[in-house]
Amino acid sequence: YSNEVTEWIKAMYDLDLTDKNYFENMEKIKGKPVAELTRDEILTRMTFLIRAERFCDGTIEEALNDGTLEALSVRLHEITKP
Repeated sequence: YSNEVTEWIKAMYDLDLTDKNYFENMEKIKGKPVAELTRDEILTRMTFLIRAERFCDGTIEEALNDGTLEALSVRLHEITKP
């Protein structure tokens, strides 16, 4: 992956933004539209993408290509900006 993606993954861990219970929490938000996700739910989805990549190469690439990661990032910015 590009440096941007690698730095994003590193930042998620360094800033302790990953969801330790992402697997359980994903079940709770399954099917919920991005536009309705809370900050913590977005971090759950992002953690899921990062962790899924470890088991299935290309997960993050697919999320980049289909706009999922961008939509999550935009939503996170919208709900956390001052």
